[in-house]
Amino acid sequence: MELYPLTKGAPEPDKSVRLGFVVTDLGSIVSQLGSTGVRIGPSERNAPAVVIKDPDGRTIELTQE
Repeated sequence: MELYPLTKGAPEPDKSVRLGFVVTDLGSIVSQLGSTGVRIGPSERNAPAVVIKDPDGRTIELTQE
């Protein structure tokens, strides 16, 4: 379980579920996802990671192994 702080400017906390996966080749996956129209943004982690939003708005975090 992870708790996330309220981000600056957010009127209320995010109450949705966030899935997280550890992957072996983050760069390759990001390249493949880039051509699908999925929104890709930075992660709040210090490790190589990205946060993506699927077409239904669910948040998924991918972290490099």
